[in-house]
Amino acid sequence: MIDKVRFWVEEILEANRRDHTTAQVGMVGDQRGPFRSARALAMAMMAMHDAHAAVTGASVPYRAPSLPAPPGAEAEAAAAAAAHTVLQTLYPRQAALLWSRWQAYVARYGASGASQGFGTQVGLDHVAARAGDTAFLGEVPYAPTGPYEHDADPLSPGQGFFGTKWGGAPPFLSGMTLQPLAPPAGRTGPHAFMPDNFYAAEFEEVMRYGALTSAVRTPKQEETGLFWAYDGAEEIGTPPRLYMQVALAVLDARGPLSPTAMLEALSACAVALADAGIQAWHYKYDAAHMLWRPVVGIRRAEPLPGTPRDPWWIPLSKPDTNTRHVGSTPDFPAYPSGHATFGAACFETLRRWIRTREGLGFGDGDADTIGFSFVSDELNGRNTDPRDGLPRRRVTRHYAGLWNAIRDNSESRIWLGVHWRMDGISKRDVMTGKAVHGRPANPGEVGDVGGVHLGLGIAKVVAAKRGF
Repeated sequence: MIDKVRFWVEEILEANRRDHTTAQVGMVGDQRGPFRSARALAMAMMAMHDAHAAVTGASVPYRAPSLPAPPGAEAEAAAAAAAHTVLQTLYPRQAALLWSRWQAYVARYGASGASQGFGTQVGLDHVAARAGDTAFLGEVPYAPTGPYEHDADPLSPGQGFFGTKWGGAPPFLSGMTLQPLAPPAGRTGPHAFMPDNFYAAEFEEVMRYGALTSAVRTPKQEETGLFWAYDGAEEIGTPPRLYMQVALAVLDARGPLSPTAMLEALSACAVALADAGIQAWHYKYDAAHMLWRPVVGIRRAEPLPGTPRDPWWIPLSKPDTNTRHVGSTPDFPAYPSGHATFGAACFETLRRWIRTREGLGFGDGDADTIGFSFVSDELNGRNTDPRDGLPRRRVTRHYAGLWNAIRDNSESRIWLGVHWRMDGISKRDVMTGKAVHGRPANPGEVGDVGGVHLGLGIAKVVAAKRGF
């Protein structure tokens, strides 16, 4: 029965990949970008979970279905129909392909009329529940008012500003509130900035390690930057797809799961990702938290008096895999890092679910031993590097625990030169309790500056509300 669930989980992730692949959907996709794709993922996974839960009664739905499950409905088929319905609505450019996948599912596993009808209705319920999101998917005019605020990448002429309204969207998880997040180092208030030693340390690190021609970045660090990228590239898609792929690898390593257990874990991860997208983008465009990207900050301003800017600095940049395009910096503010927030929210949710299910003894502030191995699509031996057009080598990474992955994912953006360290992670000073530049050894040492802190907070709420 688990294969019936896995079929549509994989299809949800494939829809993300195809949506970012020109050869399959054309130049404009349906749900492109990190937060749009996180939204689509959550809608489809919640619908799958709720259709299955309504038939089995084994789990509490996120939203009560508008109709009761009919007699004779089969849980996995209803979940499949719910996922298919959501995907058909959100990805109209893939309609024919998605219909062929539904036919392939029915041919392989079967689906009664009662199961299909009920699952379709649950899918429509979830689409209707998020209909108001369209008000937040557009853009409002944005322009920087001074130094240290976000501006377009000077190496990407015509770059716009993405996601200016999304931070105002309602949360996916009922009752979720905005998690607290300290402003980045140097930010003293809305449109007010005073560089300090914390900021100076951030500046120096990314200027040295994130530069295109860095003399200090190691091959392992560059590999890390590529491994966790998924910057909307052709044939790859966005970070939410990556983190769900990792979640599947983690669950596969824990042994067989029931369909109920798999849907409980994966839907919770998807909801955490969706709410991470909303909250990260709220802070990105909030004047009291906004910060420019390194490519702008290093070229334009001095971090401290006497420390020179570099007007010609070029980052390694996000990889435009499977093209020959020169890489660029993302088109939204640096703070907090979306990658760091998404990754921490997803992996901490999974950490807590596994801890509860298996009775593991680590605390919230401890590292864990939930190990896994994973091959990133960025380094799968097939997808090509834009610098030479050749396939990158295949790399299997082994992580001793999910905390290690949370930290590595956050730091990956430094090595690409697209984020300051504090955008993702900071360390809590044991004497003052304040966040400082540094690398925390465990979750208990994480400072209140950065996307990891934000993501951990989101996961804590998701886990509590879902009962683990």
